[in-house]
Amino acid sequence: VLRGNNDRYSEVKHVIYGVLTRYLRFLPQTHQGRVCMRTEMFGVKQKPICDMEAIGLASGGAIPKSSFTATSFYNEKYNPSNGRLNATGWAPKSTTNPEDYLQVDLLYEYFICAVATQGSKKSVEWTTEYKIHLSLDGKSFFAYSENSTEKLFPGNSDKNGVVKNSLLEFARATFIRFQPTKYKKFKVLRVEVYGILLTITVPSQPPSAFKLTASSSTSITASWQLPPVFARHGRNITGFKLFHRKKGSAGSASSWTIGNGSALSRNVIGLDKFTEYEFQVLAYTPDGDGTKSPVEVERTKEDVPSQAPSFTVTAVTSTTITASWELPPLASRNGIIRGFQLFFKEKGSVGPQSLLQVNSGSTLSKNVTGLKIFTEYEFQILAFTSVGSGPKSPSKVERTKEDVPSKAPSSFSVTAVTSKTITASWQLPTEDSRNGIMKGFKLLYKKRGYVASATTLTLNNGTTLSKDVTGLDNNTEYEFEVLAFTSVGDGPKSSVKVKKAQNKDLEQTKESKKESKKGRKKRRKQKKLRERKKVQTV
Repeated sequence: VLRGNNDRYSEVKHVIYGVLTRYLRFLPQTHQGRVCMRTEMFGVKQKPICDMEAIGLASGGAIPKSSFTATSFYNEKYNPSNGRLNATGWAPKSTTNPEDYLQVDLLYEYFICAVATQGSKKSVEWTTEYKIHLSLDGKSFFAYSENSTEKLFPGNSDKNGVVKNSLLEFARATFIRFQPTKYKKFKVLRVEVYGILLTITVPSQPPSAFKLTASSSTSITASWQLPPVFARHGRNITGFKLFHRKKGSAGSASSWTIGNGSALSRNVIGLDKFTEYEFQVLAYTPDGDGTKSPVEVERTKEDVPSQAPSFTVTAVTSTTITASWELPPLASRNGIIRGFQLFFKEKGSVGPQSLLQVNSGSTLSKNVTGLKIFTEYEFQILAFTSVGSGPKSPSKVERTKEDVPSKAPSSFSVTAVTSKTITASWQLPTEDSRNGIMKGFKLLYKKRGYVASATTLTLNNGTTLSKDVTGLDNNTEYEFEVLAFTSVGDGPKSSVKVKKAQNKDLEQTKESKKESKKGRKKRRKQKKLRERKKVQTV
């Protein structure tokens, strides 16, 4: 805590050593009246001591061989790891590529203060001018500039001399590239970098290799690796925090805390089926949370639908019923609807249901043909995904439409009542041939042998089963036919019945005389037989 002022106008100055910064914040601790400050700062762009802090690229230094890479190298003697200061040197495959570079992973984030180079250890070859490019993540590099101009650093003038160049501008980096622009005979470099390790206590990058895998229709497994070594800043990772929410949701994300720095995966359960989720992960230390990862999206796996389609059934003809339906509600589809299964059978029948398969999720109706006329059918429907079938809907019942009767009325007969009246009688057509509700009958008659059209008597009552035909000519034969009809139309005619119109009592008298004559003949015959028997006996 630094001492402040005792009055409004005097100056209080403090000298502070060993501070390297770009931003400075004043935090008042005590005050007289309201908080009020007028300030000034004195300093230089960087302290000379920074130039003396070698990061460890030189031969025998802390930076490992694996941190050195390059666009190419001439041969094994000039491989990238020999590009250390005081080693043998790095050289590219040729001098024709102006983009050749030697790259070093510094492992941690540094303020870069200076760089140093040498030429080849054995040959008369060295780099006379070069540029540097800096990066925090090893992917996005930027050229170091001074006064808004890309800086060209002076290189070497002999093989083994060390040339150090200080950086005048603020520069932070975890990766550094040396790119030769001019050279003596061949591009050869040996390098060192000077800087100050940043004191960061939380991870400056999120866990790496963050990956999501749908493990079931209600769970997603998230996996990751530790943040890069340089982004841990020498701190141990205490654990991770995993965040997730439905994609597009406006609500806050749910979070899981994994209090184990070596646990590199988590299976998140209880999710909605076939639903996209957004995930992020961060690593934390005892000092706090690190940076969250970019959002990754994964969808839970498909499942069978949890609800049947709503549907209707409508009779189209006497043998066809159309079933129409809608997709199940979006939340219950649980996947991509691949099609539907339509079940049906005659109502009250004991056999299995018939099945019609519809292998298209966009087909929302089906004609069921070949059904019985004027017959009730029960229908059910279900939707299916690639995983399987959802539940069946409740049954819907529909009757095919009426049609004309397929048979004539049964037990058709005609009887002469008087010399001018004949009675026709019949029964309903057999039940399986009615094809609807009997609305009535038509009785057709004409004199036998006449070419003229028959007279039609229409009976608009389906329960009337006889009719007296009056006004006929005496002692005249008539032909009779009958048919039944529904609301759709007429059925077939019956076979022709012939009857003569005559007095019923006269007929009975003639029959009686006929019977009397037969009786007399029979009695005479019996008398003759008795007389023969008597003669034989004598």
